[in-house]
Amino acid sequence: MGQGRYEKMVSIRTLVLEYMDREGAAHIRELHIEILRQRPGTPEHTIRARLSEAVADGLLDRLGDGFYDIYAEDEDMTSVVSWPERCNLWGEGDKTRVGRRAQIAK
Repeated sequence: MGQGRYEKMVSIRTLVLEYMDREGAAHIRELHIEILRQRPGTPEHTIRARLSEAVADGLLDRLGDGFYDIYAEDEDMTSVVSWPERCNLWGEGDKTRVGRRAQIAK
């Protein structure tokens, strides 16, 4: 099966999601141009409809002004680790790492 035949079988939605997975955030016009390369004659409203479906399904985030992205940063998150309440399951920080280095050096 040739590459051209594969592209005809792949849905517009899949093409959009694959492009965004490769390139990251994109504007609807950029997406439309990319889809036109693979599917000449595809109207922009088709791209808009597929984007809206993907947003409704939780696959994309609408960033505003025509931009979409697969991942949006959680602006409420300020830190991955809360230092005073650090989990010690992996040891006691530098003490453990230094101890392991000393054992390896012996």
